[in-house]
Amino acid sequence: MKHGILGYYHHFGEPNDINIGDYIQSLAQAMFLGKIDYFVPRENIKNFKAKEKTLMILNGWFKDYPLDWPPSPCIESLFVSFHIRRAIAEQMLSQDCIEYFKRHAPIGCRDKNTEKLLKDKGIESYFSGCLTLTLGKKYKTQNKTDKIYFVDALTIRPKFLARPIFIIKNFFKTIKILKIWKEQDFNQEYPLFKIFRRANNLYSQYSKHFSDEILFNAEYICHTVHPEMFKNEQEKLNYAENLVRKYACAKLVVTSRIHCALPCVGLETPVIFVTDENGDIGAEDRLDGLIDLFDKIAYATGDGLIFKEHKKTDYIPLKNALVKRVKEFIRQKDTQNV
Repeated sequence: MKHGILGYYHHFGEPNDINIGDYIQSLAQAMFLGKIDYFVPRENIKNFKAKEKTLMILNGWFKDYPLDWPPSPCIESLFVSFHIRRAIAEQMLSQDCIEYFKRHAPIGCRDKNTEKLLKDKGIESYFSGCLTLTLGKKYKTQNKTDKIYFVDALTIRPKFLARPIFIIKNFFKTIKILKIWKEQDFNQEYPLFKIFRRANNLYSQYSKHFSDEILFNAEYICHTVHPEMFKNEQEKLNYAENLVRKYACAKLVVTSRIHCALPCVGLETPVIFVTDENGDIGAEDRLDGLIDLFDKIAYATGDGLIFKEHKKTDYIPLKNALVKRVKEFIRQKDTQNV
């Protein structure tokens, strides 16, 4: 039996940009599958063709093109850590799709809202958590450094500049943040005013919780990257793997990206998740069941960033159940093919 992992190029060509977090999810697939024969495009999975059956773990966020569903008959699908985007749930839960899900049940859902969507349609499902929680199985290390990473920490931010007195008082500190961010986060291509505004917002908000020493010595990373950086899908996967290795060695990661935060939990790297007071801005309830795995900094209305300390949920039971489920499925399918 062949092995495939998800690729995220569109069947009509490359998207304008790439969320490398998608490839971190595919890295978790590859960790279990070993030799990879195909990168199967998520947005054209219905039309995938191969001479042999292809085993795939279908975890992650689905999908931009709901009509390209269900997957091709030549794919042997394991559903764990599966998320349906609410905006396209109706199309992905048509009658033929419901029958497909039932044939592959139980469906492991990344979040509790997806679990409810499927159960409401009579599909056996359960909350599995995210497959990236298992990345520590391969990438966890005791060789920690003093590096601190801010990964898309600017994604959730006030839509205004700080008060004029703050801008004047901290002008040179803002410029220093701007230079560090611009040098390290080379994917951002904004006019100078917008770059200054984002650097200003970063310093005005994060300086309430982090010292200048931390902010000026941190590394700033963006998970949105340009397709032109890569020759093929394997290079994207390699880039994702290099980021995971960085996070594994980190002293601390601050991020608004769940596919930075969730791997860090599995790598047992301290991580603070940036959100808003009601959850994750624009998240369509995708964090229900996951948000309690993190320490949080939240934007509270009128108060800026507020640290939210709480008793975190233990990720170990989710990780162990995922490892067991995936290993059993792969062993069963590969044995049948011998």
